[in-house]
Amino acid sequence: AGPASEGKPQAAAVLGPLQALPFEEQVRTRQFIHLACFTAVHAVRLNFVLGTVAQQLAAKEGPTQSGAARAESLSAAFSALLPCGFLGLPVISWLLEFKRVAVSCLLVDSLGLAYGLLLASSARPCLLAAFCLVALSQQCLYSTFFAAVAKRFGFLHYGKHVGLINLGVTFVGAAQ
Repeated sequence: AGPASEGKPQAAAVLGPLQALPFEEQVRTRQFIHLACFTAVHAVRLNFVLGTVAQQLAAKEGPTQSGAARAESLSAAFSALLPCGFLGLPVISWLLEFKRVAVSCLLVDSLGLAYGLLLASSARPCLLAAFCLVALSQQCLYSTFFAAVAKRFGFLHYGKHVGLINLGVTFVGAAQ
């Protein structure tokens, strides 16, 4: 074998099998399709919560003046807690650095399940815990998404991968 045939195995050994593929082949892999579907499902779910939490709280607390005040107070708490998702970054970063991406995906799934169950409650402590988990889930989802694209497919077509997956998220969200 000549020097031309030696280049591709060396690239695969250094970059990994998916990173060595052309972009058109990368986006047809089951790993890319899984990541796109995973991100779309969780992003649309989070966007639904973010977009409807005030209305859901108002409906849950009832039309009375005291119910409206409680709903407004909870909505303000949600708004205050949402930017605090970065507090989970040390754990998320550790998982992404030392564990397989699948572990971080499992964490996103678990957080989504937990905040979904807690949001079904009317108890203030459960709702506050759910708001914290929504913030953590959002941070974990996007950290996992960006890290997975980089780890699996490299940086050569990083922007195209992220853009294509975000386009898929937009289509799924619009279909919702």
